[in-house]
Amino acid sequence: MSDWTLRLLRRAALSSLLSICCWVACGRRPLAIGQDGGWAAATPMKSANESESRHVLMIHCGTPGKSDTPALSAGVTGREIRDTGHSFDPIRRATAVGSLGAIYVLRMVFRMVDDLNNMRVRLMDEVKMENARDWLSRLLEMMPVRGALDYRCFLGAPWRIDFAASELGESPYHVILGGRAVLEDAEGGPARELSAGDIVLFPHGSAHALHDRSDAAPAPARWRSTLNVVFYENDGTGDRLDMLCGRFIISVAQERLIRAYLPRRLILHAPENSAAAAGPGTGAQVAGLVGLMRAESATENLGGLAMLSALSTALFAIALRLASEVTEPPDGLLALAANPRLVPALTALFNEPARTWTLPELAQRCNMSRATFIRHFQERLGRSASDLLTDIRMTVAANALKTSDMSTGAVGALAGYQSEAAFQRAFKHQMGITPAQWRRIHRRSAKLTLATSHSVADR
Repeated sequence: MSDWTLRLLRRAALSSLLSICCWVACGRRPLAIGQDGGWAAATPMKSANESESRHVLMIHCGTPGKSDTPALSAGVTGREIRDTGHSFDPIRRATAVGSLGAIYVLRMVFRMVDDLNNMRVRLMDEVKMENARDWLSRLLEMMPVRGALDYRCFLGAPWRIDFAASELGESPYHVILGGRAVLEDAEGGPARELSAGDIVLFPHGSAHALHDRSDAAPAPARWRSTLNVVFYENDGTGDRLDMLCGRFIISVAQERLIRAYLPRRLILHAPENSAAAAGPGTGAQVAGLVGLMRAESATENLGGLAMLSALSTALFAIALRLASEVTEPPDGLLALAANPRLVPALTALFNEPARTWTLPELAQRCNMSRATFIRHFQERLGRSASDLLTDIRMTVAANALKTSDMSTGAVGALAGYQSEAAFQRAFKHQMGITPAQWRRIHRRSAKLTLATSHSVADR
């Protein structure tokens, strides 16, 4: 909506309000826009203390065509009228109405004028909210994730699989389709038992091991490849495990948000192992998705490999959604998202990272005081809102540097920095190198990856 339209709307609404209210308050004819006595006019006037022109509201309570003394002359906003120290007695005398009803109506006029003056801000916020997305959708837009199913395990006890730490940009996952497994943390965390329907993710690519809890030497295992999937099997005769093993692939340039704000290990306990038996909600959706992955990996359907990759990609998003809905969500971004009162601030930061957010603004969106907002945000996320906003901005900037030819100053403006120098300092402090160095390194890496893929395709 243009400024001209807003000004016209404000004047029309103000004229109508004044006409109606003064009809009620004065018991006389409705007022009209004009300069003559008996009219309500909005004319530009310069204050002695201000350099800017201001619309001043002149209220005349009288008969059109006759010149009466203005009852009130003050700034256009109701707050300014109230703050000038004017008494409502002149209004009573001018209107010849001593009832409190007239004063109440005029108070309402001033309040409505305040609302009209704030209309532009509210309308702009509403327009932006029409294009807003939830925080997880925005996260995945800024940080695209590609899923891949590596193999499906059919193992009989005794068995054991050791997983080394993943390369940068890779986060392994496991889905237990049947049987049980014990998860050991290479960094000394407590062992956890996994059962059918459970999913475990390692956002940081941590080393770990899975086994059947026995101390016996694992039975020899072998690989068997089909058209769409690789199977890992052994000749063990004990309790059997059916498990999907895959990984989520994230650009090294974009994984900062993952390592900084998601837990090192994420275990999701599905309520049921069957989509038909599960109750409605995200748990049933997870069970249905896992059921599709099981079916596609068991047969050699046309397009099966593409389906498994797409389902693996969807698994990342739906797993994070489920993790934000559990009773005791893990620390970090998921814990923040699990608090409905803090979600408006989280959504605002992801949707408008270039905006100069202040703590009072974010607190107001969450209907909290500034101190309460700071405390709850820090407790849930483990970091401040400023830290999160900076990392979101760095992700936006890194994407732009890698995928566009925008100048460094333009990238800084896109990320919300007022000057190129401020952006340069913030980027180097957060990323360890300058924006120009980042662009050269990652463009060289992209060219090398493209050349390698072409070489493989030519063989």
